[in-house]
Amino acid sequence: MDRSSKIDLPVEEFFGWLPLGALLLMALNDHVLRLSFPNVVTGKLSDFAVLLFFPSLLTAAFDTVLFLAHHAARAFSGGSLSVPYRLTRWKVAASVVLSGLVLAGINLSPALHDGLLRVMERLDVLGLFEGFRYTMDPTDLAALAVLHVSLWWGLRVLRKQEVRRENG
Repeated sequence: MDRSSKIDLPVEEFFGWLPLGALLLMALNDHVLRLSFPNVVTGKLSDFAVLLFFPSLLTAAFDTVLFLAHHAARAFSGGSLSVPYRLTRWKVAASVVLSGLVLAGINLSPALHDGLLRVMERLDVLGLFEGFRYTMDPTDLAALAVLHVSLWWGLRVLRKQEVRRENG
């Protein structure tokens, strides 16, 4: 079966053990650990966890939009138009850099902090972030130290995809 006739959402980098484990850890920390054991460790744990899953979430979301555009373009053009939606090195690198910039921005800039909270409120149609608060704390920038792990993860997934394509 060729790629255009099967559904293969480009989200492999997000549905791996590292980003899903980090997302689970963040949820556990935010909803159980931080409430039961409020201390400096539980205060910082989610900052580290978010930087382990957010870059993969960004690339998966971006490539899913491109995937939909690809299929729409093919449908409307009779198969002559195509939109590339593969994971690439630049997407991995850009998602890691953007994730770091967002964390730095919301902890150092009151305008970016408040803007992000307003965006989250508007996008939260299901009420999942109702009452969400985020305290600006420049010490949260210590979490930037794990971005190299997110870069490693994205490039690891990319290498596996390239090997699969080469081997057919």
